[in-house]
Amino acid sequence: MQQVEVTVLGDYPKHTTPIAPASPYDKWDGDKWVTDADAKLQGDIADAEQHRQMLIAQVDEITSDWRVELMLGDISEENKKKLSSWMAYKNAVKAVDISTAPDINWPVQPEV
Repeated sequence: MQQVEVTVLGDYPKHTTPIAPASPYDKWDGDKWVTDADAKLQGDIADAEQHRQMLIAQVDEITSDWRVELMLGDISEENKKKLSSWMAYKNAVKAVDISTAPDINWPVQPEV
């Protein structure tokens, strides 16, 4: 599928349609656009994996100071509890089955 810009009056070029696809996963069946379910599922799974990686990076950013404090043996009990809850959250995010995308119930983030 390739977008063509019509710049002159007249009939549409052969094998073109003025009807735009409804999604990036649509393909032309000769009469109308139909959604390629497999391509959409793969796109949804890729989007879910990208979201998972963003959540993991967010956890790493939030917990970086606490992890340093822990390694130095200078972490408060309060921060140790926060670190534990965020690491449990990170493990839960990693365990999410993204093959069910887009219907994913992401774990709830702990409070900062």
